[in-house]
Amino acid sequence: MEATRQARRISVGGGKGGVGKSMISANLAVAMARMGRSVTLVDADLGAANLHTLIGVERAAPTLRHYLSGEVDSLASAANPTGIPNLQLVAGIGAVPGAPDLSPSQRTRLLEGIQTLDDEVVIIDVGAGSSHTVVDLFSAADLRVLVVAPQLTSIQNAYAFLKAVIHRSLTRWAQTPEQRALVAKVAAAPEAARLGDWIKTAWRADPEFTERTLRGLDHFGCRLVGNQLFDEEEAGMLVAFSRMARDLLRVEAPLIGSLSASRAIHDSINLRRPFVLDEAQDADARVVSELATYLLGEDTAPIRAAQGTAAGEPDELPMGDTALPRNFLRFYVRRHRRMVVDWTAELQGHDGPVKVHEVSLGGALIDLPQALSVGDRCELCFGDLPERPSLPVVVRHVRENDRLAGVQFLIEGDLPEQVVAAASRPRKRHHRARHA
Repeated sequence: MEATRQARRISVGGGKGGVGKSMISANLAVAMARMGRSVTLVDADLGAANLHTLIGVERAAPTLRHYLSGEVDSLASAANPTGIPNLQLVAGIGAVPGAPDLSPSQRTRLLEGIQTLDDEVVIIDVGAGSSHTVVDLFSAADLRVLVVAPQLTSIQNAYAFLKAVIHRSLTRWAQTPEQRALVAKVAAAPEAARLGDWIKTAWRADPEFTERTLRGLDHFGCRLVGNQLFDEEEAGMLVAFSRMARDLLRVEAPLIGSLSASRAIHDSINLRRPFVLDEAQDADARVVSELATYLLGEDTAPIRAAQGTAAGEPDELPMGDTALPRNFLRFYVRRHRRMVVDWTAELQGHDGPVKVHEVSLGGALIDLPQALSVGDRCELCFGDLPERPSLPVVVRHVRENDRLAGVQFLIEGDLPEQVVAAASRPRKRHHRARHA
């Protein structure tokens, strides 16, 4: 069956069970359906399917099992009405022994079926773990939503999962035995190795393959959503994860929104009523609607073009060491919560603007001018902000591999707070949700 149009595919994963992937998938689907989009929700949490319960569907038939067995000829034929306008559900496989272990032919059939769905939006809820089936389902989307809770175990699993997804993509992009041998070195690298260092080696061996890889990594389509936060400060752990992904894995995974550890969310699961339906009364429901708007507004064309460089089904290669770097808490979690920005600034004594990537009460992360070194002092003028505030800074660290510098503000008080307040305000062109 040929799709008559290309759906916007969004996968939701996280590596660890219990972080709320299915709850977020269900509520995002409902929010988008309420915005008038035709949505198919695919419960690909193989062996632990419960999306039908979350959205109040009593008994779903047919299910994903009927499609995989060939009892229905298309994934669209396995979709069930939900009672919510514009939303249909492909129900998953329940607690059936061996269900998570799809054969290669079943995995291929499922991935091909997802590609043929022609609703405006397809949301894929994937299971826990980093098996090839889970990783491939997560990768089968334009936008990949990684759900992370602010606990070390969740961050450990999310890092392992994202590293596995990246490694799987590298094996897909490799087209020759020599290129696959290059990719095998990624699996053998130590836990805190930077993918940027591997890229330098790969460039010397095969510039064309490296260029293809860089395009894929630059348009990886990964977005973080936090869940189960007890207070605003816990978002710092998730921003730290985003920073670590950029530093070690060379992919942008911005935090686009966070949900609280809410009694209303807890009760909505037992009531089998998506909490986004109560948007007017619930702050977390409004965050989900903002997330839905953001994901619907993303330009997926560059992502599709870059990810479409795949050469076909890869061999089964090892995932390598996916442990969380030992210095995560010490190096990546900051005393002050950092906010991702897209500003330009002027640096005293240096020609031309510099890009500002992050700001906090304590400092900023900026592009590294050629002549800047650790210990240098200068003025950083924020030209994008009203009244163009200027702050004295000192360079505290330099990252030569990606040409970034961390600078510390030398004053405390109102001026840094004004800069951080400007970063906290939503910018109309981005439609960012809370903690973006």
